[in-house]
Amino acid sequence: IVRNRRRVWMSEIKWVFLDMGSTLVDESDVYESRCNYVISAKGLEHDEFIEKVHHAAKVSPTPIKQAAQAYGVALPEWNSSLEKLYLETEDVLKALSGKYKLGIIANQLAGTQKRLHNWGVLQYFDVVAASAEAGYEKPDLRIFKLALEQAGCNPQNAIMVGDRLENDIAPARQLGMKTIWVRQGFAKYQSVEKECEKPDYIIENIGEIVKVLI
Repeated sequence: IVRNRRRVWMSEIKWVFLDMGSTLVDESDVYESRCNYVISAKGLEHDEFIEKVHHAAKVSPTPIKQAAQAYGVALPEWNSSLEKLYLETEDVLKALSGKYKLGIIANQLAGTQKRLHNWGVLQYFDVVAASAEAGYEKPDLRIFKLALEQAGCNPQNAIMVGDRLENDIAPARQLGMKTIWVRQGFAKYQSVEKECEKPDYIIENIGEIVKVLI
């Protein structure tokens, strides 16, 4: 069944769109810094706050922020300098770009293309639809439609790869795109409970995508 499904994808899919945070980009150091900020500000037990974050991650795309609000703490600005690519990311992009056109659909601060350039991977992407520049944030369908329009691609010929069911999988499915859910970062605390969030394929890390699409 998996082999047959993969054959169908390989014949239909022309574009692969990818989320960034916790999909291509390892944000764990940013998460740790933000959690420690709240723990220090309120003198909390480490495990107590982390448990709240993990609980929030089941339903929220911003679980640290939600947990911090429960303690009345406003988080500092996101520190992009602590982000890094997952070890497998560049090899994955290299492999995928030999077979598909690649694009980004991501909720990101301004300067996404510069960050991709600094990581040495901008050349793999033909379309970069990032919320700060696009003016729309996932799960708004307009950022997906913008990326598809820039790509000149029909939804049925595209696949969306991301870590959040509500931000990545559900809206892409609604438009008719295929979907791959990457259970990295806080995604491992989510579970598929709605039909609209059911991905076509589930992988545990970005490196596994090669087994699905190549």
